Amino acid sequence: MGPGMGSLGGQSPALVARVNEKKAELENLKELRDLSAAVASQMEALEQKLATLSDGTEGRLGLDYLLLALEVTDHRSKLSPWSSPTGIMC
Repeated sequence: MGPGMGSLGGQSPALVARVNEKKAELENLKELRDLSAAVASQMEALEQKLATLSDGTEGRLGLDYLLLALEVTDHRSKLSPWSSPTGIMC
């Protein structure tokens, strides 16, 4: 067998230590990848919840503005045609 093709048993201790470090690094990177995928999935779920919340809030705000506009219109219709909402004559 050529160099680098044999078992680690015949290699230098420094090389064996380096290979073991790289194996541990690879395992850490795999774990980081899995955790990152889980976080990305949770972020997508949160984004969907926020979009739903935002849509509901916007719909509610639109309804609130409509009701406020109707209320203002109703109050104005009860005012004398010769007065403004501030009470100052036109």
